[in-house]
Amino acid sequence: MDVAVLPFTSTAWSDTGLTGQTAYYYVVRAVNAAGDSANAGPATATTLPAPPTITMQPQSQTVPAGSNVTFSVTASGAAPLSYAWRLNGTNIAGATQSAYSVASAQPEYAGSYSVVVTNGAGSATSWTRC
Repeated sequence: MDVAVLPFTSTAWSDTGLTGQTAYYYVVRAVNAAGDSANAGPATATTLPAPPTITMQPQSQTVPAGSNVTFSVTASGAAPLSYAWRLNGTNIAGATQSAYSVASAQPEYAGSYSVVVTNGAGSATSWTRC
């Protein structure tokens, strides 16, 4: 299957929209009025793991004192993904899942909650939420 046909003056080509952690193989051949040449030896390109991307941000919530509240995030990227929830920019001990719950919320728990999602390829930080 031909993935691209380029003018004879071309010296480069880019393939976009590739999947992370995948090997791609390419061959080149020349085509003219006389016919097709043999394929050149294959070239291999392996994409890097996909860094995290936050696909659904945590939502702001206001609850009465004593109520339960849960913040959640949805992220994609190369596994494994790790999570670190923060309150006012400080990591919350033990808050390492895609959701963080506060049981019996009190006024001192009010503030800006965010989450950092990390994998071997990088990290992404959610918008700060109150």
